[in-house]
Amino acid sequence: MSVTTARTLSRRSIVLGLSLIVLTAACTSAGTAGPASPSAPPASQRTPAPTSASGSPPPSASVSAGPHWTYVALGDSSGYGAADCGGCVPYPVGLAARISADTGVAVELHNLTQHDLLTSSILLQELLANATIGTDPGMPRDPGEMASSAATPEPVRDAVAKADIITIQVGGNDIFETLGGAPPYGCGGVFDATCVKSTVDPIEANLESILAEIGKLRGGRPTMIRIIGGDDGWIDDDGVPAAVNAERAAGTLAMVAAENAADCRVASKHDARCVDMFHVFNGPHATLPEDSSYFDPAGGHPNQKGQDAYVAAIAALGYAPLR
Repeated sequence: MSVTTARTLSRRSIVLGLSLIVLTAACTSAGTAGPASPSAPPASQRTPAPTSASGSPPPSASVSAGPHWTYVALGDSSGYGAADCGGCVPYPVGLAARISADTGVAVELHNLTQHDLLTSSILLQELLANATIGTDPGMPRDPGEMASSAATPEPVRDAVAKADIITIQVGGNDIFETLGGAPPYGCGGVFDATCVKSTVDPIEANLESILAEIGKLRGGRPTMIRIIGGDDGWIDDDGVPAAVNAERAAGTLAMVAAENAADCRVASKHDARCVDMFHVFNGPHATLPEDSSYFDPAGGHPNQKGQDAYVAAIAALGYAPLR
């Protein structure tokens, strides 16, 4: 996939957005989730690439009359759907259906992800200001998805305060600002430890602040948090000169590894766990070029197989303290 075609119009430079899932036990009391490892999850926690689609029908957006969990999806365009992923069912819809199928509890979904190159700092600003966020008029969702996921703009703090389930996916566009789509690529063309630190440290700080603010809004209610790390979509990129690819391959892998480690550090401070997508999209050792079978060639975002991979990886960690 080309930097100039797929990534200048969308968030995909690296599918490295941080996704965190906040699942609060609104219908049942729950225990405390164990802290995440401060590095990539062990092999026992890694989810193999799924071989089939989720298969579950989209959840209803109008289930508030009975016992249910409310799910608010926040973040960048990896979860937006529509043309970003070739008309796929995005992972917020699939995850809501999967949780409902696995637990027997209805899930009301509000997909407030944004098709606007969202960064971690912008999401933090929106959360602090109670900005109204949601769908992008310039990239309309499929009418069926709109009906199933209640993709209606609403004030973000209000949505978070009443949500039992929250996913947040940010960070990929922060990395894109460093890597860029044209020379000199990276920190002046250098992909060293200083470049990695200057890129990842602000993301980690923003994510820490986002989670702390969510904790305040949730008021200490039992909450499950999942932070989903990303992958390296820059190895052997066909939009970058071969000489540059050879030089920066190790640097970008180091940056993604640092990003995933930061996810886990933040997760461990908030009784959360991190979800490892690095070893799904970049192979079992997280060293291979991004597996193109998971991505839409036009939009550059995860296609249906990629969206289902998110759902499978999250579900594989279980639903404690929800279940």
